[in-house]
Amino acid sequence: MAYLREADLRAVGARETLIVKSAGRDILRESLAAKNNFDIFLSHAMVDRDLVRGAVEVLRNVGLTAYVDWLVDPQLNRADVTQKTADTLRSRMKQCKMLFYLWSESASDSRWMPWELGYFDALKRHVAIVPIVKTSDASFKGTEFVGLYPTVDFPQIGSKFLPKINGVDPVSWTRGQATIDRLIGMRLRD
Repeated sequence: MAYLREADLRAVGARETLIVKSAGRDILRESLAAKNNFDIFLSHAMVDRDLVRGAVEVLRNVGLTAYVDWLVDPQLNRADVTQKTADTLRSRMKQCKMLFYLWSESASDSRWMPWELGYFDALKRHVAIVPIVKTSDASFKGTEFVGLYPTVDFPQIGSKFLPKINGVDPVSWTRGQATIDRLIGMRLRD
């Protein structure tokens, strides 16, 4: 499988940041904040902000919108676990079609990621893991509960990354052209 590499996400995120800085405002934040529905809820570790910006851009390049809390709801304080933050995240998850769990070396330190994964799985069951690796030949293991979900493959065609989950692109599924059973395959069910 072809996973997203840290260096690639940083490069994509840096290009996007240069565009934003040259325009004098945060175009990405403005475009996302105006939305009430999203294709993807991006669950991530806060220390991976530079990787997240790249991931948002990769998804946007294939026609998918992503909810990222600090871009859309910058008033939230993810450093503390509060009822207000949990309520906002629950509301936003209801506005998303699926959750991508951005697994990095920092994921295990996140207070929110396991909660987001569990809540979204119970809510909609449309969950996939996006491994972020250091090198293109790196393998992915993750933690034990992460293995319950399908992983997103990101083969690169030219300068574009094309996500696939069990051979189906998430764009087709979010537009109603593929069934969730085909998308996630024979996922473990209780």
